[in-house]
Amino acid sequence: YIGKGQAKNLFFKVPSSGGPLKNRLFLVCALVETAVDNKALSSRLGIKASSPLRFATEDVFDSVLRIPEGAVNPFVMAQASCSEVMLLLDAQFLQCERLLFHPMQNDYTSALTPDQLTLFLETVAPSRYAYVDLGSSGPLALPGEGAAKDVRPKLPAPSAKPETAPAEL
Repeated sequence: YIGKGQAKNLFFKVPSSGGPLKNRLFLVCALVETAVDNKALSSRLGIKASSPLRFATEDVFDSVLRIPEGAVNPFVMAQASCSEVMLLLDAQFLQCERLLFHPMQNDYTSALTPDQLTLFLETVAPSRYAYVDLGSSGPLALPGEGAAKDVRPKLPAPSAKPETAPAEL
């Protein structure tokens, strides 16, 4: 563990009785220190209180994420099988120097800056992710589905010179 930035990743499915978002899939990535209350998050998303977000079953992991349960990360958003997954990222990530994720297997760790993560997601899933305040209690609109407050960082224009890769841990 190298300072603030270590992530936890939770994969949820809205039950079929969950209302307008029934059967939708959500990947929530947050700092390990951030509390993620699935019932509060469900309420903010407008999911029925009687059918809050639930952890996705093993068959959904296998057919959608196609990685083991202990290796979930935002990099899965590049896979075609994840085209229906909505990624909710902890807004506190934006305050970190580096973010730490398992890269599709849980015996390695990748470190990247919040800007690098955002650039990656803008490339592979531009309308399927949002940085959100997971501690807030206000309504949460999904990207493209209302006037959600966009807390994504404004990225600098790409430079002609490629950046160097972050140092290995």
